[in-house]
Amino acid sequence: MFGKPHPAIYRHAQSLVSSIAADRIVFIGDSIEHDIAGAAGAGLASRLVRTGVLATRSEDDLARLSGEHGAPPDFLMERLTL
Repeated sequence: MFGKPHPAIYRHAQSLVSSIAADRIVFIGDSIEHDIAGAAGAGLASRLVRTGVLATRSEDDLARLSGEHGAPPDFLMERLTL
């Protein structure tokens, strides 16, 4: 399978920016189950955007989901634009 949250898609994305060290890459997404868990599974940093599928979820819900998937985001942001 090739897609989030499988590590192969993250390795492919890294190959597109191979001149950038892995510790300088942050994967951004709005889904803990797919985006954040995928980045964690690939050993990469993640940023959860509080829009999209999790826009209405409480902080408690986010903590529970992060725990269920073993994937707390490294960073949080309300939205990607101003």
